[in-house]
Amino acid sequence: MDLTYFLIMIAPVLILFLSIAIVFFWAGKAKPPSFLREADPDEEPPSDENI
Repeated sequence: MDLTYFLIMIAPVLILFLSIAIVFFWAGKAKPPSFLREADPDEEPPSDENI
């Protein structure tokens, strides 16, 4: 297998599968966004002091 064959036939498939896997891994580790979290009515909203 030479470099041309690898770059044309193998590398695009690897990049595709790795990019999809990274998206799923990243989404699995991420916290849900604030608008999806259930808000407790008694809880104060987070402050914007750290922005």
